Amino acid sequence: MIKKYAKFDTLSISREQSILPNTTTERLNSEVFKNMKRTQQFPLFALLCLLTLLCLLVGCSKETDDDSRSTSNSSGDSGRAFSTFCGVPLGGEVRNPITDQQGVSVRILGPGSTPGSVVILKDSGAQVVKLRALSEQMSESAGSRATAVISAFGADGFLYTDDCQFVTADGALSIVGDIINNFGDSLAESLLEKRAAEVSSAGDCGQALVAGCYQSLLEASEVQDDIPSEELPGASAPGKGNSTPGATVSNFLWKPSSERNGNLVVLLNPAGATVIVNETTVLEGSGPSNGRGTTARANKPGAAFGTNVRVEAIDGAGRSLVFPDGKLFVTIPNGAQRFEF
Repeated sequence: MIKKYAKFDTLSISREQSILPNTTTERLNSEVFKNMKRTQQFPLFALLCLLTLLCLLVGCSKETDDDSRSTSNSSGDSGRAFSTFCGVPLGGEVRNPITDQQGVSVRILGPGSTPGSVVILKDSGAQVVKLRALSEQMSESAGSRATAVISAFGADGFLYTDDCQFVTADGALSIVGDIINNFGDSLAESLLEKRAAEVSSAGDCGQALVAGCYQSLLEASEVQDDIPSEELPGASAPGKGNSTPGATVSNFLWKPSSERNGNLVVLLNPAGATVIVNETTVLEGSGPSNGRGTTARANKPGAAFGTNVRVEAIDGAGRSLVFPDGKLFVTIPNGAQRFEF
């Protein structure tokens, strides 16, 4: 009995020995299979992580200012965008809008020695700029207005040019180009709106691209040649337009706090108006925006003007604009609240 038992035990041990290696092998195979699955899944997981990281890096939010110039005025790499009535020829085509980065920062020193030209200062020194599509022929009264317009235009701006050269009537070598100030106003268009320039399509520096639009702008101007230069905006006393009423104000907005700087901005039609608040404060014009021809900015919020605020507007001829109720002013009940019609 002892011998049979021993034989049976030996057989059991043998079976256990044969089973153990198989179980271990299955476990090893199972672990290898799991590792293989993890290895196959890793590239997909890593790719998803990488894509998520890239989205976070390149994602950005765009803040808009609803009283800013109609194109955009973002602080991104594309620069500030300016829209003008006729656009700016550059590279053989009209750009509208055009960004500050497409131009060169300059300082305007004053009128040039011939009509339709100005002297600017840039990094390389002083330079005469012949404003594109403006004639060198001009009446004496228009010349006086041109000096006033250039003086009021602002000293800093951007020059847009293809470095096309032009010899002025007095023999000076100039470059043909366009100048836009920091508020997005075109100097050539500002001169035409005040009948302080004439149009010429002569030349091969892109004049023909905007001459037609410039002529339309000139013909639409209500300023007459016999209006003395002292009646231009800024030359007359605040709130004292001439006795002849101008056009009717429409699409008016009093915005007490703009997105740009938190200060008051007033928008209205028609274009080119000077806005006066409480008979003493002349707001700074910055051209058209958001479908309105005049954008005027204050250096403080609307709330600072109090209640029952009186607002007047004067056109380029010095005439008081008429508000819808027939009055030459509108009253804002509360300067801290938005008001529009």
